[in-house]
Parts: sequence; structure tokens; C-alpha cells
Amino acid sequence: MLFDATNGVARDPALSFDARTIWFGYRPSKKDYFHLWRMNADGGDARQMTDGPFYDYFPCPLPDGGLAFMSTRCKARFLCWRPQAFVLFRMEADGTGVQPLSFANLSEWTPTVLRDGQLLWMRSEYLDKGANFGHTLWAIRPDGAQPELVFGNNTDNCYANGREVPGTSEIICTLVSHGGDLNGPIALIDPRLGRSNTKAVTSLTPDVSPQYDMNFACKTVYSPSGKTFFDNLKKGAEQIEVSEAEVGCVMVNFRNQLSHDVFWPILNEAEFRNGAEPLFGAYPDSSLLGYEVQRQVTLKRDQIAAEVGLENVLNMFKDKKALPGFLAFCQTTAAKATVLGPVPASVSTLVLGTFSRWDIYSPIFQQINEALHERVH
Repeated sequence: MLFDATNGVARDPALSFDARTIWFGYRPSKKDYFHLWRMNADGGDARQMTDGPFYDYFPCPLPDGGLAFMSTRCKARFLCWRPQAFVLFRMEADGTGVQPLSFANLSEWTPTVLRDGQLLWMRSEYLDKGANFGHTLWAIRPDGAQPELVFGNNTDNCYANGREVPGTSEIICTLVSHGGDLNGPIALIDPRLGRSNTKAVTSLTPDVSPQYDMNFACKTVYSPSGKTFFDNLKKGAEQIEVSEAEVGCVMVNFRNQLSHDVFWPILNEAEFRNGAEPLFGAYPDSSLLGYEVQRQVTLKRDQIAAEVGLENVLNMFKDKKALPGFLAFCQTTAAKATVLGPVPASVSTLVLGTFSRWDIYSPIFQQINEALHERVH
């Protein structure tokens, strides 16, 4: 054993170019931050090299003797969720000279060094594409100059753990999902065939299926129809049934189902319709916003049961891995009362829509809740 993490976690070991030093991320317990550590190749002289209220991990030794790594020192949060973002940084081997190489406000992962000395890493970017396949391979010089896309603009997968294959132009990587972990099928990519060409990707482990949609059965329903909503629940339940999961829940992006106007009540609606400036009301308590979201999810559940029939709904879920209901991801903006008058307040929450008793599943949803509210992935 080279390093005893005891009750903590040691992760992402990386060997320096002279093979004398092992770099890794380590935190002694769940309540601590990950920091970068280094030790001799024989396990001796282990010491912490970064500190502060930041997560530092994914060390990548550089040919110039420095170290690239991922860090939350960017002091930003995900555009789509609560955890802190972490992006590409570098420092000297003695821990000095910490500086950002990336100025993204989304997260990045798994840096490695290409044969020409550039860094290859997976980064998130949602420009002109959906979130599901926005984790792509990019390259950058060790001084932060000339970032460029290597592969994956709006293709069918996300690409982690990229490594150059010696003697070829190919890159070996792991096909991963947005919001999931860094595990999945192993694939070869030949960028010569085009940076957005799905034929450039060859799975080396076709017996392993890639995961999509954040490892949930996620659906976005555009129609107000209860029957259409039910059809999407059925498709999600079928996805869960053929997955490796023991139990699952269909998640629905509820943005097209919410009555957003309710969250910005107009007090002078008649005058407004005749051309007057709107006079907005506001919610005096944030908890009332949560009640309104819950009310709308409950109305949708009741609509589904009325249009399809509750017995038919329950029969669809019978003996399935999918739990009898759905997890609604609700996002909107509401007017909240303050001493200065109504101000915009962001509402982002998950609400359960249930078709039967769910108390027996409470331990499962406790685990889901803890996973969704982790401070960092």
C-alpha cells in the first residue's frame, strides 16, 4: 500500500514525467474538501500541496514540470444545477503560481497531455446544442492559449478520460452521459473523419450500453394532454425496465406544463388588456411558491388519471422497476414581495407526482435527494 486514505477518499493518481512523483486528490472525510497531494513513487514523503475552501482534483503532470488540475477556484455554479463548477487550472510543482487555464462557467474533467504538449480534456458547453451531449473533447496549450474543439460537437455521446493512442491519430475514451459518472463503454475516436462525425466513434465494448439523460429516464413533454404525458411515462418506464437498475423513477422536465403566469400575478388584468402598464402582485413567502408548484404537479397527476384511467396507469407500472409516478423538474421565475416591491425570484425544485402510496419507497427517495444535493460531483 502506498497511501492509507483511512476513512477518506484518495482519487485520480497521476505519475510525473520523471516517474518519481505520484500526484492525487485526497479528502480525509466527506465534510472536507478535496486537495492535491504528492508523494514519492514508493509512497514516501506524502504531503498536501493545495488548501483553501476549494475542491482540487484530476491532477495532470505537465512536461514543463508544472501541474494541471480541475478546481472549484473559478467560484461559479453550474448553469443548470446547484453544485459548484470546476474548471481547468495549473500551478507549479511546489504549489505556487495557481492560475486558470479555462474561464468556463460549466464543469470540466479528466485532463491529459497530448504528444505535442497540449492538454486534452472534457469540457461542458451548451452553445447550439442540448445539454445531454454537451461534454466534448477540447485541447489547449499549457499556458492557456489556443483552446480548440477536438471532437464531439452535438454528437450522440459525451467523451471522458481521453487518451492519445501511440503511433496513431486516434483517441481512446469513455462514452459517458450528462450528469452521470465517468463510467461507460470504451471507444476509439478518429478525429480525421470529422469533429462531428459519429462514424468516427467505434465502441470497443459493445456489450456495455452507454447511459443517456443523466442516468434517469428523462422526458420533456410539450403537449398539455394528459394522454401524451402518460405515453411519455410509459416510454420512460420501458427504458428503466431494460436498464441495469434495480429500481428507477421517470423524471419529467415540467417547464412546458407549468402555468408560469400564475407566478407573476397581474392585479389589473382588465386594464392591462386595454393597454395599461401591468401592476404585478407578489408572493409574500417563498414557501407559498413551493405550494403552488406542488399544486400544479398534483393537477397534472389528476389530469392523467382522469384521461387515461387510474387503473390503467397503475397497471402500466405493475411489476415494473419504475416507481408508480414521476419526478417533476420544475423551473420558473416568480415575483417575491420585498420592501422595495416585487422582485424576481428563481424557482427550481423537484416534486413527486404519485399515483399510489409512496411511503414504502421513502428510503429510495432519500438516496435520490442526497445524490441530487451533493455540493460537488
